Amino acid sequence: MHEATDFMYGHGTRVCMGKHLAKVEMYKLFGTLFAAYDIKLTNPDHEWKYHNSWFMYHSDIPCIIKRRSKA
Repeated sequence: MHEATDFMYGHGTRVCMGKHLAKVEMYKLFGTLFAAYDIKLTNPDHEWKYHNSWFMYHSDIPCIIKRRSKA
């Protein structure tokens, strides 16, 4: 899966120069979100919709998002 996600940044001599910076930003974003919020799917068997148009767009993801209490 890791190799498949790298493909959207191009490959070989045409690779995106900001690929590594973009990945760092995504890792930080998701780490911060999961640290600050408790996110649970309402129905784990539900298949959400996606559309690939340069980027992967996801929709119809029923979930409950609650802010975690500060410790």
